[in-house]
Amino acid sequence: MSRFLYHRILERERREARRAAGVRWPRRGDWLATLLLGTLAMGLGLVALGATLAGIAGIALEPWNQPRDVLTEAKPRQYEESSWDPELGRKDWRVRLVVATTILVPSPSCVGVALVGAAFGLAGFALALRRRRLSSVSVAGLLSGYVCPIVGVAYEFVMNLLY
Repeated sequence: MSRFLYHRILERERREARRAAGVRWPRRGDWLATLLLGTLAMGLGLVALGATLAGIAGIALEPWNQPRDVLTEAKPRQYEESSWDPELGRKDWRVRLVVATTILVPSPSCVGVALVGAAFGLAGFALALRRRRLSSVSVAGLLSGYVCPIVGVAYEFVMNLLY
């Protein structure tokens, strides 16, 4: 009986020491492979999102975002000749466009990094589904990988609407 109590007290002390140290067991559905893939996916997605938000703030990070010109009509309206139109039998006139502003959008390499992160998140999600459980870290990594391209496209769309 005393040996049983000794081991019980010892186990309780170990549990309290682990709790005090901040060591926690993974949540249900998470295991080492999904945690690694989800963490890697979240890291890549957040790096790409940070570069995208830096571009929106006007901070140029050369390999991560690239300048893009937003065009608008010249004021007062001006016309310029374009190429010969064989159907009409004359030269066609079009409105002259000028650069309204230059914005920084995610570069193809930035979007590629985000999509690679999303692929890692998808792999972790698929591994978790194989065990018929849901890995929250992999789902968060998958979503963070898709946020960068969505934010970049939405930013460019809104800026084109404004000008």
